[in-house]
Amino acid sequence: MLRELNLCGAREQGYRAQMGRMLGRVMGLGAVLAVALVAPSVASAAANGSAAGWRTPAAGTMDLLVQATPDPITQADLRSATATLGSATITESFADGSCSLSCPAVVSLAVDTFAALPGNVLLGDRLLVVTIEDATGERKEILRQMITIDNRPHVSTPTVTVQIGSGTINPPAPSQGGSVGGDSGPSCVAPQLSMRLAQKPLRYRRGVPVLARGRKYRYAGRLTCRINGRRQPAQRGTEVQVLNRLRGSTISKPSITLRKAGDVAVRLAYRSSRVVIFRVRAADGDLVRVRIPIRVVRVKKGRR
Repeated sequence: MLRELNLCGAREQGYRAQMGRMLGRVMGLGAVLAVALVAPSVASAAANGSAAGWRTPAAGTMDLLVQATPDPITQADLRSATATLGSATITESFADGSCSLSCPAVVSLAVDTFAALPGNVLLGDRLLVVTIEDATGERKEILRQMITIDNRPHVSTPTVTVQIGSGTINPPAPSQGGSVGGDSGPSCVAPQLSMRLAQKPLRYRRGVPVLARGRKYRYAGRLTCRINGRRQPAQRGTEVQVLNRLRGSTISKPSITLRKAGDVAVRLAYRSSRVVIFRVRAADGDLVRVRIPIRVVRVKKGRR
């Protein structure tokens, strides 16, 4: 292009006209590059979401809580969420796909781990994939995780107590499972826990709720156990641990005690960003966790 800058030609045609043509070529190239840089970001815009409640190993019915927000560009309503685990597939529709009442939109998926394995197979690894779909038919994968399925019956062996001098042996009744949260409260076999932020945040940033510093927000969920071979709501008085992951450290908070069978509810206020963890420990030592990352910001008075 510099070779075209001929001063003699410039004197004949005018120096300004020559420079004008050169500037036009440079600006045209810049416009093409700008379109090339912007186009991928526009094309990549899509609905966002997350899935909580999965665990490994998994047994029985696994309750997944799917949260999603519409595509910020097309604003197309969310249609449904689908979970596939091995040969098991379940699809449920969003009740409020437009996020008109609250955002993100929420739907629950009950994944049957027995159906994920063929025949009478009770143990194996399978891929769990969760996708969301909007009204335009656009799909987005929000979770891809290999998990272990273990539906083998767990037989608890009671400890035998010998009463010295009496000559009698009194084995205790078989346990229904282990303690939930800490080592207190009713027992819960194969716990399944789902939790969500049940109050509208200030906004969302990259799918993470942004909360006001010091303000209490409600978190709600459901805890079920296997009782007499059937999945039922956890008993009243069952405990769920609350932990915070903050700057690389895990901090234990007061546990939640269920006041109503199966219903987990608590109000929490924080002064800094962190990951809120709700945790349940089963009898065999397995941990079921639900992690909810939050971003905390200072809000001026009058803007709440």
